[in-house]
Amino acid sequence: MRARYVNVSIHEELAKKIDEYIKRSKNGYRSRAEVVSDALRRLFDKKL
Repeated sequence: MRARYVNVSIHEELAKKIDEYIKRSKNGYRSRAEVVSDALRRLFDKKL
């Protein structure tokens, strides 16, 4: 089964911060989507 995706809007300033994080990160993130998905997974793993 193929993964399905949805779009989420974020404020431009937050997008800029994510872009800066990608540039200096050693985690190999290639996109905003990867950063946000990873951050949300970590949050839910911690909280649930």
